[in-house]
Amino acid sequence: MIAVVGSGTDTIDLDACRARGIVVTNTPHCNTSAVAEHATGMYFALRRRYLHSHRLTQAGEWAKRGMLAHVLCGPDGKAPKTCGDEIMGILGYGGVGQKVASMARSLGMKVLLSGRKGSSEGPDRTPFDEVIRTASVLILCLPRTPDNIGYISTPEFQAMQRHAVLINVSRGGIVDEEALVKALEDGNIAGAATDVFVKEPASEECSPLLGARVENLNLLTTPHTAWVAEETNENYLRTLQTNIEAFIGGKPFNCVT
Repeated sequence: MIAVVGSGTDTIDLDACRARGIVVTNTPHCNTSAVAEHATGMYFALRRRYLHSHRLTQAGEWAKRGMLAHVLCGPDGKAPKTCGDEIMGILGYGGVGQKVASMARSLGMKVLLSGRKGSSEGPDRTPFDEVIRTASVLILCLPRTPDNIGYISTPEFQAMQRHAVLINVSRGGIVDEEALVKALEDGNIAGAATDVFVKEPASEECSPLLGARVENLNLLTTPHTAWVAEETNENYLRTLQTNIEAFIGGKPFNCVT
């Protein structure tokens, strides 16, 4: 048995485990609240440009210029939207996506649940292309699968609204990192935040999302810490114990293989 702490199993060779009869379990839904709150916090940080405003204020620019309201404006020159005017598009409607949607609705946002790229789904889903075109906030909560690599790239960024922001709390590789930086540089979107990278731990040498090139962009990065919370740790331990006891008892639970 391989007991994974966390929901992602992309670091495990699942085919090899299946071939050898090795049971792999994970601990799903343990970090739902923490990740959803992290994503929501990222939204406010991007839309209100907290980091840029903080740096300018600390550097004495407020006193020098007398007014810094313009720093909150996006590439279209417009002031930021408030929640009641936002349309949030959610890609991936598992536990995190559902929690994000609930929080967004409570803030007054309209929420669109995206269908899969290139397919039409049920009445509660909006076609993928329409979500990309109309969302002012795009949240990624997708699992990493072979079909999802590069899921959001240049065509999607070019189709998005200039005042839109993108937030990725899913897995590295789902967003084309180079295309994201180019979209920010060209003003195709107003901002982006990510908690995940193609290669982790990320560094300037392996990710275009880090380093001098992006210093002046509305880009927020965190080191894959969206899951961190006391509640998450407690949930992990409880679910891990349940998985191990179930395996020993001959009834494996939360199996991935």
